[in-house]
Amino acid sequence: MKHLVPIILSAALVSTPALSDAFEDNVEAALEAYRGGDYDAARRQMEQADRHLDAAKAAQLGRFLPPPFTGWRRIVADPKQLGAEALGGAVAQAAYTDGEQTISIKLVAGSALASSMAAMRSSFSYLSVTGQVEKVAGQNVVVDDDGSLQGLIDSRIVVEIEGEADVETKKAYFAAIDAPALSSY
Repeated sequence: MKHLVPIILSAALVSTPALSDAFEDNVEAALEAYRGGDYDAARRQMEQADRHLDAAKAAQLGRFLPPPFTGWRRIVADPKQLGAEALGGAVAQAAYTDGEQTISIKLVAGSALASSMAAMRSSFSYLSVTGQVEKVAGQNVVVDDDGSLQGLIDSRIVVEIEGEADVETKKAYFAAIDAPALSSY
């Protein structure tokens, strides 16, 4: 295993596009620490590099949040504030408001939470107990009693839409998500 670490790290540097100077700096520092025999420092540097990758993945995921409708405004949440580290994947979220009503759209991908939700949501009996199942833009969406929407794109990306806007507005925002493009994420 010790022989594989430098190879894996080198491959990561070669095959990964330049996500940020901070990512590269952490990987290079990890390699230096590893070569110097300081495995704890190498691990810390790789964990920091991993956080930079998670931030880059969240930024990529955020590009799939739909644009605001005419008369609405979108406020994208800072990925660092969303607790993506706890979920182990990428999270993107934005609030949308027209001045009178507000909704929140959250996308969660590549996490244990998304995987477990995907497994539960694949069961039609589970879906029918948690709310009313409807098709929105060709996707199964659960509409909860409070009007929140939860859907799953490509069996791995969770979409949650909640807030005080009416259900039809939430469905319209769900339909505005480019599901085929999001499936390529």
